[in-house]
Amino acid sequence: MDKKADQTPYYFSDKLKKELEQIPCHPLTIIEAPSGFGKTTAVREYLKQTLPKNAVALWYTCLGEAASITWASICNLIESVNKRLADALKKQKMPTMETLFEMLPYFRDVECKNETYLVIDNNQLIHSDIPHDLLSVFAMHGNPRVHIILITQP
Repeated sequence: MDKKADQTPYYFSDKLKKELEQIPCHPLTIIEAPSGFGKTTAVREYLKQTLPKNAVALWYTCLGEAASITWASICNLIESVNKRLADALKKQKMPTMETLFEMLPYFRDVECKNETYLVIDNNQLIHSDIPHDLLSVFAMHGNPRVHIILITQP
């Protein structure tokens, strides 16, 4: 086999590679850098090159839609992992500060058979007053096979 066929057309520093290698060790990873720094490309290439065959990587890219559409899209992403959790979250609508921590029991009980990576790209475009608090809930899901990756700008 030709060595060139196996090589990625991108260069990633050793420091970045070491940082990306930590993704499977955490329930939530936040990747933040200004526009144009290659965040999405780095995550895509990392997942493409390192995921085991039975692992799943699912993506949602926020385009600045209304909060209700964004929440429905995030729930649809979660539905690929656990329909019961997604249905419960859909009923809650876009979380508010009052309902945010009511979600915790749903996230703590998430079940997933395969190693799964849920990527939410352009997180900075989510039109909500609580995206940072929602991150706390995402980080508490409790399943070692589920990894949420948020790609955002400062």
